[in-house]
Amino acid sequence: MNELLDPASLASIKASLASYGTPSVITSAFEQITPTYKLVDYRFEFAGARTLKIRFSFDPDGKIGGLFFPKNFH
Repeated sequence: MNELLDPASLASIKASLASYGTPSVITSAFEQITPTYKLVDYRFEFAGARTLKIRFSFDPDGKIGGLFFPKNFH
């Protein structure tokens, strides 16, 4: 995952997230565990009733293997 998140990609994600502000609540909305990975959907709640769901995949060592943003993100 580290090799996929180059500085330009990280800067783009950071800029897109900045408009949401600081989350007031983060909850785990969904989990699916398989022999090779774990998927977790996190729901982030922000001021003004704004929400964002981001899916994370974790490898067997618990490291982030992928980030999946909604289609309308950015």
